[in-house]
Amino acid sequence: MGREIIRELSEKEPGKRSRLWFQEDVRDVLTNSTGTDAVEGLALKLNLNNRECFKADAFEEMRSLRLLQLHHVELMGDYGHLSKQLRWIYWAKGFHSRNDLTTFIWEHAIAIISKQ
Repeated sequence: MGREIIRELSEKEPGKRSRLWFQEDVRDVLTNSTGTDAVEGLALKLNLNNRECFKADAFEEMRSLRLLQLHHVELMGDYGHLSKQLRWIYWAKGFHSRNDLTTFIWEHAIAIISKQ
């Protein structure tokens, strides 16, 4: 209930919110690359039958992103678009070793990645 209240009180455009956790909002922001510097946390949990792929450059403007949680989500492209401010990453059941993480600096982030 608290999340819905915050959602109603916050910006009408999802990409201008500090936290994104409703699936429709996150999908909209990632599909249309409308994320802004205001986004600090993003979580997208999809089920196994609903696996989706988004372009990594959708994160380019989310320079303040500190928390990223993805389930059954794949990212295509250059991981260098992910925020250097990321401190906590949980990526389950969507990360593939073929993806190139060498472009992303993991200096300060705690990363939990599950390939299962």
